[in-house]
Amino acid sequence: GKTASTTPPSRAWTPTQEGLGDMGRPWVPEVVSQGAGIRIQGTITSSTASGDDEETTTTTTTITTVQTPGPCSWNFSGPEGSLDSPTDLSSPTGVGLDCFFYISVYPGYGVEIKVQNISLREGETVTVEGLGGPDPLPLANQSFLLRGQVIRSPTHQVALRFQSLPPPAGPGTFHFHYQAYLLSCHFPRRPAYGDVTVTSLHPGGSARFHCATGYQLKGTRRLTCLNATQPFWDSKEPICIAACGGVIRNATTGRIVSPGFPGNYSNNLTCHWLLEAPEGQRLHLHFEKVSLAEDDDRLIIRNGDNVEAPPVYDSYEVEYLPIEGLLSSGKHFFVELSTDSSGAAAGMALRYEAAHPPTLWVPLWSSAATLATPWSRAPSSSSVLTPMTPSGMRQSQPAEPCAAGRPQTRLAWCSLPTGPSPMVVGRIASGVCMWKRTSASCWTSECCA
Repeated sequence: GKTASTTPPSRAWTPTQEGLGDMGRPWVPEVVSQGAGIRIQGTITSSTASGDDEETTTTTTTITTVQTPGPCSWNFSGPEGSLDSPTDLSSPTGVGLDCFFYISVYPGYGVEIKVQNISLREGETVTVEGLGGPDPLPLANQSFLLRGQVIRSPTHQVALRFQSLPPPAGPGTFHFHYQAYLLSCHFPRRPAYGDVTVTSLHPGGSARFHCATGYQLKGTRRLTCLNATQPFWDSKEPICIAACGGVIRNATTGRIVSPGFPGNYSNNLTCHWLLEAPEGQRLHLHFEKVSLAEDDDRLIIRNGDNVEAPPVYDSYEVEYLPIEGLLSSGKHFFVELSTDSSGAAAGMALRYEAAHPPTLWVPLWSSAATLATPWSRAPSSSSVLTPMTPSGMRQSQPAEPCAAGRPQTRLAWCSLPTGPSPMVVGRIASGVCMWKRTSASCWTSECCA
């Protein structure tokens, strides 16, 4: 509720510092007492050293103080309340009002003020400031206070000052309602090449960060909003970086990128990545982008788990990227990127995927030249497609003998690194099989008896 202050004007109520994080000095408004004109007159008599003649000097001094607005102030400490303009009866004769409304709610809460009505006379002022920081925080003044407007202070202390004109011009009127509201943490910054998910911005809420494929989180993965005079996150927001190498175990699907990607990499780098598929699976590696400076920068991919493993790709030796990608013979790929002291480029982005080694059914081909190693001929007397497991196959289904006179789909797989051209015909003893590309990296076979 509103209670008139009995504090002498020279000791007006001062917001106190409460709670962790409130590091501001209290703001003490200057309240000047009403003064009246005073006239002082005196006579000064002095004698000379000779003693016969007496000299009299009369000095008249008049001290007049300008009448100042009368002081008035109210303190509010409840979670909500109303602020009403004072009446002209509160104003000393011939002067205006200079009134202060101080609101202090529980630390961890802010103050919300709603303008329910306001009608000021020209020349009158209303200012609203948040207290508790290094300096008062201006929130609003009469120029922006309109009916229905809501002002929110990010601090738990607020001062409202009203200055009116002397009668008969003033004062104007206003009616405000205030209430405490729970303060919250600011929305955390989303990391470049990553994202953030927030459960709540209020104390107790959390923010979880994750990075795009190929980037690693540097910093705390989960932040918690802590309660205080001004709520804050318990740690700094993390960032997403492209690391220079690393070990990725149980690699199922993902991406590795060079440091700085998609920007340029740095000079004098030596980065090693070890990719390890789950037990019993292989890795397929797709070249999303490779851009190296035309000097001694080099990318090597090895079919194994160390620098001694045989290379299956070397940027020194290969002019074009294998658009079909690479398939490991085991569960490992070892990737090396080295850069020299001059020149730079965007580097590389490689996608990997693990899969079980397939069992494929391959027909007898009319020409062995149409297929690359490890494809081979099936027995010439076979009327059933012969099972094989050539490297390069990611997924397949076994085929059955061709039905007499009817084309049937026998085999389907994707991500074929080596194999037939878009349309290849092969013969078996009982008929013909045709391999067809169904998409950029998927194939099917059809056989007829």
